[in-house]
Amino acid sequence: MDLTGLPPSSWGYRVDSPDLDALSDALDIAGITCDGLTEQDGVSTAWFSTRPDPSATPPMPLDGRWEEVPTTDWSESWKDGLDPITVGALTILPPWLAPDGPQLDQPPYRIVIEPGMAFGTGHHETTTAVLRAMQDVELADRRVADIGTGTGVLALAAIALGAREVIAVDVDELAITVATENIATHGTTDRIDLRVGSCEAVDGTADLVIANIITDKLLAIAVDLVALVAPGGTLLCSGVAVDRSDEARSVFADAGMEPLVTPGREWSVLVARRPVEGR
Repeated sequence: MDLTGLPPSSWGYRVDSPDLDALSDALDIAGITCDGLTEQDGVSTAWFSTRPDPSATPPMPLDGRWEEVPTTDWSESWKDGLDPITVGALTILPPWLAPDGPQLDQPPYRIVIEPGMAFGTGHHETTTAVLRAMQDVELADRRVADIGTGTGVLALAAIALGAREVIAVDVDELAITVATENIATHGTTDRIDLRVGSCEAVDGTADLVIANIITDKLLAIAVDLVALVAPGGTLLCSGVAVDRSDEARSVFADAGMEPLVTPGREWSVLVARRPVEGR
């Protein structure tokens, strides 16, 4: 992350627990975007360049405390929490740990992600689960739609796995800015089309539709997601809380595609395949 222009101090929301997933989930529920997450000595911290306005955001659903820290200290602590993540043939790592840069043309694939202020460093259980499931789908010369792209990590993974093109969308303009930088770093701007919006921003259908979005938002667009899947295509969703897996299965079945649900530690992955017409 480029720290140029940031104030001399930044803010951390600290929780006395080593569970980064719980803190990440709390931020999602509150609708708050942080700059990074770290865990050190049993304390999880969400980092912010400025403290969010309490009057403009809902209360955090996880007890913690706000602390102001020097930006220089924050930047180093923030980096400490981002070790490389390897999922099958894919390794996700930050630029300061990738002196040789990205590699998408042959395995082992290296995806270099500058997290910035968007979701998707590969560390969260939901992202890891999608990266794993993507490797069970035939992507050679296929068209992919990535709904809620965040940093663009899943779009880049799709290209590494052989996709012809990816339409990657996010309702957060800041996320699109971060993803644009990451995709340019990999030289894939001609194959990944970034757009602000959600399902309505995708033209036509896709052979693989990915959505790694928190449960409520995912279920709210289930019908739109199903409509994007081409005949013979696959729908791959994560971000579903394990205790809401049956609900998610029912919602997607009502939308026209009954998924296979694979529960993880806290989050489930949904995979559904649309039959080829006439079969």
